[in-house]
Amino acid sequence: MYTYSFLHPEHKTAPFDYIISFWEKKAKFYIFFKKMLDIWTILYYHKHVA
Repeated sequence: MYTYSFLHPEHKTAPFDYIISFWEKKAKFYIFFKKMLDIWTILYYHKHVA
């Protein structure tokens, strides 16, 4: 039952599941932000140094 609720986020049974999904969203956002930052750094470097 617990693993089922873990695999299907729409079934929020325990606050623990909510905390995990919250941190997963934060991690995804951080990874996205880091990628964007890397892209901007590369573009800036090519524009101003190369």
